[in-house]
Amino acid sequence: ADAQKIDLFINNLNYDSGVAHEASRNLEQAMQMMNSLVGNAFDHLNDQLQVIFPCYFEKFRSDGWEFDLYAGQSLQPEIPFKTEHLFAAKKATLQKMVDVAKSTHEHAKHWLPLLQTTQLIFLHAEPIDVTFRTDEKRFDVEGSYNIRYQIIKKRIDKVRIKETNERLTQPGTVCLVYLQDDELLEYINILEAMLSVQEISAITYVQLEDLQGVTGLKALRILI
Repeated sequence: ADAQKIDLFINNLNYDSGVAHEASRNLEQAMQMMNSLVGNAFDHLNDQLQVIFPCYFEKFRSDGWEFDLYAGQSLQPEIPFKTEHLFAAKKATLQKMVDVAKSTHEHAKHWLPLLQTTQLIFLHAEPIDVTFRTDEKRFDVEGSYNIRYQIIKKRIDKVRIKETNERLTQPGTVCLVYLQDDELLEYINILEAMLSVQEISAITYVQLEDLQGVTGLKALRILI
């Protein structure tokens, strides 16, 4: 009898089938499905952007999915880069982030444990200088002003609303972080159109806490 209890105990500890690891297996499976869903969405976004104007698109894993997008005349000298290309790229990116927020929210209802995602876009209207690093086969920013852009981008995922303890990023939202109001102008027209057909539920404006070396950050939170 003791041997049977020991065997049962050992079987329960088996990672692939034991009940002791059932929650871990469910979490791992849900995470894999979520990562696949978001990763495929970003691949589709890349396909859309390349049709608009050939650009550099790189997605990578951190504690979620991130992507960098560089576009401009210097990346494709043979094709005139026009303002309508930039507007179309912004619209496609914002639409895809809204779609990802909706899709992950809908799919997560059927997974155990329940997973939630947040979506964040950093708007930077000023051109930046990038260099292609041949050793790493990737683009990267250079110069102190341009590196500041990267520093802000890395810090804003945990930023809080000013004079509160509330994180900007919340489940079921897409957040746009910006420094200057004119950086938001084109997005407002897109969002108002989405709001008019109830593709999004609401938009709110918030001031953000100061980060080290960065003041005056603002954000727009889109409720899906």
